[in-house]
Amino acid sequence: MPRYEPLNHEELDLAYTIAKHSLLNDHELHKQVHEMSAVYTRSEQSLYLLTIRMFYVLHGKMPCGIASCDWYKASRPVAQYLLFRGLSISDEYKEHMAKEKPVVSNEDARKLMSEYYKENKTWLPDTIKNKRELVIDCIEHGTSPAEAFKKAITSV
Repeated sequence: MPRYEPLNHEELDLAYTIAKHSLLNDHELHKQVHEMSAVYTRSEQSLYLLTIRMFYVLHGKMPCGIASCDWYKASRPVAQYLLFRGLSISDEYKEHMAKEKPVVSNEDARKLMSEYYKENKTWLPDTIKNKRELVIDCIEHGTSPAEAFKKAITSV
């Protein structure tokens, strides 16, 4: 069980609003985060870090004035959010994702997905069958089957 609540779409939308501009620098980032933090449900620092991760996934680089580091390792939920919304992610981030090793094997992920589906198919929408690969990918990267199905149901 995580020590924190998963990010919700409103929080990710807010970070996207700030990070979508590729010419953003550290000073401007701080300014926009400060202005928007009043509507954010977590701390201002949390929004700042989320926005940096969002920026990296979108543009494949850090904002001007921020040292480069392995932000991509903490950015899979951000990338999934962007892909669910039909938005593109940077080629640099795609390369990092391709190198990332799954937490759960594909075979085990398929078994977990199948078990969850069998137990819950009475309430799952029929269209969930079209999101099979998305569910498997989420489970492979450490998401619980319940959360993976929830993400698939709410994705566009």
